[in-house]
Amino acid sequence: MEVVLAGASGLIGSALADSLRADGHLVRTLVRGPADRPDTASWDPSAGRLDPASLAGADAVVCLSGAGVGDHRWTPAYKRTIRSSRSCT
Repeated sequence: MEVVLAGASGLIGSALADSLRADGHLVRTLVRGPADRPDTASWDPSAGRLDPASLAGADAVVCLSGAGVGDHRWTPAYKRTIRSSRSCT
């Protein structure tokens, strides 16, 4: 399978990417900075920018991007940050 993964640099995303690759799947990642490898594509979720070609040929898209849930205290303000950061659209 060909899988596009957003949030591949996080704890769960990196483990998922490693596991998928170990099982023989092709993993392409979406990154918020410049795409510096052939298996990465740049995107800007806050601006709603993603080249549709980045998803071409994908059998699955997994979105794990967003604010970290283990590295901050869950204050009411941070809970809003977590919720608002979970949109992959």
